[in-house]
Amino acid sequence: LCLPNMPTYTDGSEVAGTITDLRAVVRDGEEILISIDDSVIANFTGEGYRVANWTDKDGNEIAGKNVYSFTITVNDDNTYKVNLEKDTYTLTVSTEGTMGTVHIGDGTETSVTVNNGGTAKITATPNSGYKFVNWTLNGVVVSTENPYNVPAITDNVQYVAVFAEAAALNAG
Repeated sequence: LCLPNMPTYTDGSEVAGTITDLRAVVRDGEEILISIDDSVIANFTGEGYRVANWTDKDGNEIAGKNVYSFTITVNDDNTYKVNLEKDTYTLTVSTEGTMGTVHIGDGTETSVTVNNGGTAKITATPNSGYKFVNWTLNGVVVSTENPYNVPAITDNVQYVAVFAEAAALNAG
């Protein structure tokens, strides 16, 4: 029996660094506990990764997503590998009122899934007679730039575009 010697990402690339081979002599039919915790994952990958699944030497899945500990009955020589994937978050854009439209990137999406640490460009387009004022996040103004390059995303976020009547802005 050989436990993981190097986690891999779901895209197949290996994590920088190695975990020492953990070898054990186990009788057929014995149960063993296999586990990994966030501190071990963070030590090799940095923050923002989670368990995608565990596979055996033939690539068969033996434990699924977000399983950090499991018991397995050993019946032959095998190698078990933990596969990692980046945490993902939802980036959403919306408008305050109906004075314009918003989108993420070059498309028309108003909600996308982003990898941990990912960035995106968000754009607000005012309707006729209105002007873009700013972007807010949790009710706080974060930018008057349009388009706006959202910084590294490490949680679910919703940016709101604020518009105002063009005549009201020109009068001030």
